[in-house]
Amino acid sequence: FGSTFTGNQVTNATTIFNGGGAIDNAGSNSQLSVVNSAFTGNSARNGGAINNFNASDANITNSTFTNNSATDGGAIHNAGSGATINLFSGTLSGNTATSDGGAISNGGTSNTGIANIYNSTISNNTANSDGGGISTLGLITIENSVVDNNDATSSGGGIFVGSGSNQTVTITNVEISNNFAGTRGGGLFY
Repeated sequence: FGSTFTGNQVTNATTIFNGGGAIDNAGSNSQLSVVNSAFTGNSARNGGAINNFNASDANITNSTFTNNSATDGGAIHNAGSGATINLFSGTLSGNTATSDGGAISNGGTSNTGIANIYNSTISNNTANSDGGGISTLGLITIENSVVDNNDATSSGGGIFVGSGSNQTVTITNVEISNNFAGTRGGGLFY
């Protein structure tokens, strides 16, 4: 609650189990609560700021993620069977991924993960592959949010939805604008 995480790094993570420049929430059935906090300039292989993995829950409310970087999930990486993130009133801006999910990577190579995003702004993020703002291979719900001015070198400038199994994608009352993709789906690729 009311915490600041700045310039933290994980430098030798070798698998999707490892990461979280600021927080690695990877214990089975772990419960993480983040409220009124700021994550700036953190970096890791997965989840520059937060890595949520392995049936863990991360509830994030009224927090900012700025200029974080990772291979997948510049700000947040969520993967593993039952891994769930609930993001309420978040601002994710200026985050970068050298692969997928400039701000958020949901699902990862395991095609699992549940992301619920409400009343949030995801803007000015960059991915060198897919999903400038968000990349998902898992289940995702986005409501009452803005996905704006994100950039992906390949597909899904704003949002990239991969071909995972048993996917459900729900997007309600979301402004998707001014995003750019190099090959497919400037706003949304599904």
